[in-house]
Amino acid sequence: MFRKKEVVKEDLVSEDEQVAALQLSTEQIEAEKERKKLEREERKFFKEHQKKSQKIQRLVAPVLLILTFIISFLIWKMPH
Repeated sequence: MFRKKEVVKEDLVSEDEQVAALQLSTEQIEAEKERKKLEREERKFFKEHQKKSQKIQRLVAPVLLILTFIISFLIWKMPH
């Protein structure tokens, strides 16, 4: 009789340990998913920021070139 109770208690303890281990692994998996999601969002934000920066550069460069030509032309024409 005593052995059966001990075996049952051991089984319950081992089941509790297994449940705890599963909960821990589930928490780890959820944390990993959250970390990956944050990394994706960060990469997406960085790419969007790069695209905006490149768009501004593409706009500014020709404007500066045109201004340079106009100023150079005006400076060239002033003494004449």
